[in-house]
Amino acid sequence: MPPAHETDLDSLVSILRSDWGLNHLLQALALGEGFQLHLLVCDLPRLAQAAFHLIQESAGERLLILQPERSRRSSSEPLRFDELLPILDRLAELLRKPNDVSHVLVIDASAATPKDEPAWRELFRRLNERRNILAREWKGPLVLCVPPHLEIAFAHEAPDFWSIRSASVTLAPVAMTVERTAEERPSPSREVREAWVEEEAQRLRTAVEAARKRVAEAPGDESALASLAINLARLGRYEEERGTLAKAGAAYDEALGIWRQLVASNPGREDWVSSLAWGLVDLGDVKRARGDLAAAQSSYEESLGVIRRLLEVNPGRPEWLRDLSESLNKVGDVQSERGDLAAAQSSYEESLGVMRRLLEGDPGRPEWLRDLSVSLNRLGNVQGARGDLEAAQSSYEESLETMRRLLEGGPGRPEWLRDLSVSLVKVGDVRSARTDFKGAQSSYEESLETMRRLLERDQHPEWLRDLSVILGRVGYVQSARGDLEGAQSSYEESLETMRRLLERDQRPEWLQDLAWVLAKLGDNAKGRDELAKALDTYREAREVVQALQARFPEQPARFQDFPAWLEARIDEVEKVLAGSIPPTAAPP
Repeated sequence: MPPAHETDLDSLVSILRSDWGLNHLLQALALGEGFQLHLLVCDLPRLAQAAFHLIQESAGERLLILQPERSRRSSSEPLRFDELLPILDRLAELLRKPNDVSHVLVIDASAATPKDEPAWRELFRRLNERRNILAREWKGPLVLCVPPHLEIAFAHEAPDFWSIRSASVTLAPVAMTVERTAEERPSPSREVREAWVEEEAQRLRTAVEAARKRVAEAPGDESALASLAINLARLGRYEEERGTLAKAGAAYDEALGIWRQLVASNPGREDWVSSLAWGLVDLGDVKRARGDLAAAQSSYEESLGVIRRLLEVNPGRPEWLRDLSESLNKVGDVQSERGDLAAAQSSYEESLGVMRRLLEGDPGRPEWLRDLSVSLNRLGNVQGARGDLEAAQSSYEESLETMRRLLEGGPGRPEWLRDLSVSLVKVGDVRSARTDFKGAQSSYEESLETMRRLLERDQHPEWLRDLSVILGRVGYVQSARGDLEGAQSSYEESLETMRRLLERDQRPEWLQDLAWVLAKLGDNAKGRDELAKALDTYREAREVVQALQARFPEQPARFQDFPAWLEARIDEVEKVLAGSIPPTAAPP
């Protein structure tokens, strides 16, 4: 049996493998590009070490951890700022050293006690002063690992840095008493994983209530109000990702009200104005997911107006121009969904123009090239929806070529490989729409090969989902080309992949994908005159839809027509089997 301290770490690693929040962070580290700031909040250094172990599994030698160097003195004495200076020195050294490798840099404050907070606050202020250099020069993610009391300190001392954070994850407390070895511990069941997820929810709610109490004790304390808004946004993000959209909307709405109050009292605080803009985006995202497209558009357009006002003060500020591009894309998305395709195209074209303007100043900036590729895909979407398939194909192919250029500079970057796969799917989609099924199949199969390469490295959930979706596309064109056997094989692999994913977590979008691929398998069986098999498969898809509707009553607009479509399929096959109507071939 290994030593107790090793056993503890192994067991924590085993537990964290199924932690929803940490997997969200690992996904963000794998899929992001360029500089990103992530927060990892945990209340035990041992828990942080287990998290670092899992980060290292995917990052390998790219992981760099910077920690304070305590002098040889009593650990009960507070940390001095000079003991943190080596972190800044090492950071400066890394920024000076040219390196094509995208390192994952961790600043580890997990062992900080409340007595150490003044020293860490000074470090956060120094980091805030260097934020623009870091964002420009550091080519990979920066993870700040802090205990809960330092998270709020970071938000207060480094508000500009805080405002550009990406993932923010809190690890739920885990009992440190371990009675069994890792080998003896069974794999966590879905019920246990769901219990951990509920612990995360409770932790976030507790943080919100603590922030409310602080505001109640000092109603005029603006830092307390900002802390409450931040914690509400984190709770909203959690609820949104879990599919509980009404709760997410309530949290976002309350946070937005606080940002409005803070900006009204101090309109010159650019970090608060930026938080107001993104609070509007958060609320818009939930309204859009709930099908209230008019309200979503109103939120996005107000956010866009806020960012335009920021740019009036500083027209050339790159991060705000990038925010402008993203906000224009949000507005374009909802305009497209509401059927106002001309307005959507105008929004996307303005977004594209902003990205081209940014790239004129720095043509090789990877994250901007990636944004250009995304904007081109959105423009292609609306061009295709307006019937201009030739223009759509041109936009998609420029997006694809942009991704190929990026990969010339970093051929192994997983996030760029995934983007390449998406661009190939887009090209395949427009070829399919133009009935070039052979060309579409070629694009889909290259996309499929790219995803398989990624999955050889790591079985990331989003990559597995991509694999399932692409297999569905391959099956579609195989069916359209008359290769029903090939389509059956592709759909079955897609189905198997989705079932594997759902063993990890019952996410609503994965359940939707499961229902869709079952329906396509039903169509394929119908096309092969296997009507009893088709009916069984359609009915299984209906059971998935019913379970999905019971657990997640609010479905996104794009899925709302699917249940009726499926019922029509079932009704048709039942009538054919009963002899009341003649059989018809299923469309591909």
